[in-house]
Amino acid sequence: MMVKQFIVTLDVPEVEIDDGFVVDYGDTFIINCSISATHQITTVYWQKDSNGIVSRLEKGLAGTKGITIDNPSLTINFASMTDSGMDTCIAFTSFGLGKSKAANITVHGGLPVINTPQTNFTVIYGSSITMECMVTAFPKLKHVNWQRNVSGILTILNDGAVGTGGISTNNPSLTIKYTNLADVGIYQCSASNAVGTERSDAMYLTVIGGIPIVTIPLANYSSDYGTEVTIECSVAAIPDVNKIFWEKSVNGEKTSINARTFGIRGSIVNNPSLTILNATLTDIGDYTCFAENTVGIGMSQTTYLNVHGGIPHVRIGALVYNAIFGSKLDLHCDVTAKPEHSLVYWERKRNEIISTINSQAIGTTGITPNTPSLTLQFSTFSDIGTYTCVAANAIGIRQSHPTIVTITGGLPVAIIQRKHYIANYGDTLTIQCNVTSIPTYTKLFWQKILEGSITNITAEYQGISGANLTNPSLTIQFVTTSDAGLYVCIAVNAIGIGKSSECNVTIIADIPFVIIETNMQTAFVGFSFEIQCSIQSKPMYTYVYWTRSNNATITVLVPGTVGYEGMTAQNPNLFIPKVDIFMSGEYRCLAINELGTGQSSSTSLTVEYNNEVLDVSTTQYETIQQK
Repeated sequence: MMVKQFIVTLDVPEVEIDDGFVVDYGDTFIINCSISATHQITTVYWQKDSNGIVSRLEKGLAGTKGITIDNPSLTINFASMTDSGMDTCIAFTSFGLGKSKAANITVHGGLPVINTPQTNFTVIYGSSITMECMVTAFPKLKHVNWQRNVSGILTILNDGAVGTGGISTNNPSLTIKYTNLADVGIYQCSASNAVGTERSDAMYLTVIGGIPIVTIPLANYSSDYGTEVTIECSVAAIPDVNKIFWEKSVNGEKTSINARTFGIRGSIVNNPSLTILNATLTDIGDYTCFAENTVGIGMSQTTYLNVHGGIPHVRIGALVYNAIFGSKLDLHCDVTAKPEHSLVYWERKRNEIISTINSQAIGTTGITPNTPSLTLQFSTFSDIGTYTCVAANAIGIRQSHPTIVTITGGLPVAIIQRKHYIANYGDTLTIQCNVTSIPTYTKLFWQKILEGSITNITAEYQGISGANLTNPSLTIQFVTTSDAGLYVCIAVNAIGIGKSSECNVTIIADIPFVIIETNMQTAFVGFSFEIQCSIQSKPMYTYVYWTRSNNATITVLVPGTVGYEGMTAQNPNLFIPKVDIFMSGEYRCLAINELGTGQSSSTSLTVEYNNEVLDVSTTQYETIQQK
């Protein structure tokens, strides 16, 4: 046996670049690269490693120059933070590649740096406050603004905002010249330069002060007819109060009282209490004390003043009463009299005709001196009108303010919340229906309208829930294309039938959408190969098969076809365990659901014989010849 040994040396390029350096943000910089090679250079590119993320820089990359065989140096036209990292120049010849050392490039600059020495501020209403914001920036600062957050509502404050100072590149701090309660909130200072925008930590501003706190110590005051009575009022306020006034309310009618009102004393800043010098029946009512400062107006709780003596004082419970047809209705009447009242009756006005109602009226209760209120035991439409409570004592007679009685009743009102519902095939769909009915509705059903055909849907209808008296909404448990159409909610009461407006239901469904991502593929004889198939389908596809077209001959490939695997609903991909030369052709993936068949675009499969590949990744190899 004779052994011969051959050693071949392959020349790879020698690549050298500049050492790393620091460059300012926005500058243009060049990393020089020189390449020495005995063979023709075929490719030049650069490689950047930035915090472990490696990227490739090639000729024509936006914002660069060079990176060519004739000019392998790298020029960056505008330095930014993303240009920092380790840069390497790489060159290829037919015998291999050469790499330079890595140059560490650092870009100087960044987002503005914001310092806020204080984050919580408290200020008295009406005074000035400055929230300090100190900014350091390179590149230089271009813009400053502030953001105020009040209960999630954001307001941007720029230079020149009314009532403010600062907010500029020369003075980023915010000065509010006259604080009020609207200034309370969370503030942040924002600063921008060529790199971007930075925002400070949150700063909290609290303004001390508010509307006056006004208190009346008693809920009720009482006085004899013709005597003096004082309703006490105390006020606490920051800022100080500048005005006091009162309000009297009788059956909803309000009267303003101030220091100039005849027959009173007080109602001033130094003495906010109200003194009535000679109480009469006209002074009976609800009283409220008001105090005003620069922030606003504060009011006390209401107190009631009762004056004993005189003709009866008659009050009704509400200005309007509404009852459901057939229900009991209480019209409240409160009578205060000294001496006691001896007579009570009601008057009803309807269509300009006045009727008197006393305790003997059929279908009523009450209407007595002890129980002056009127109760209608079974309200009907004939009870509609304007009512007045009347009471008399030995001094005289008085009537209340009128109250209006309305009776509600009619056809059921059915409302579908939305005009259009869209559902995917197989979803659960609920069509909301709200029913208002006086009297109460006793029957509920739905109608579906499709191409003029009407189908009634009741609670017993298969595949649905709801559509009943306790839940009028319609729920379709499993939506199919047959559920598309117009729907109407219908309710029935003793008066008649009420229908909702129509609601359109659209069902989203289609034949499968089939995709083969690659339109040309290559496989080698004797090796396995898989063609990926992606399917989107609503409703879900139930069957998958493939076709192969070769020389105008189409072959259908189904699960179990010899030489092929996959092609199922669970795995639609086509897998060839061992490729044969005859398997070249145009392949398509097809999927079937209940709406039809969808197919992909074709992919061309080329089958080739595998050739031995010489590995030249090393600089030496050995050949051993044996005889």
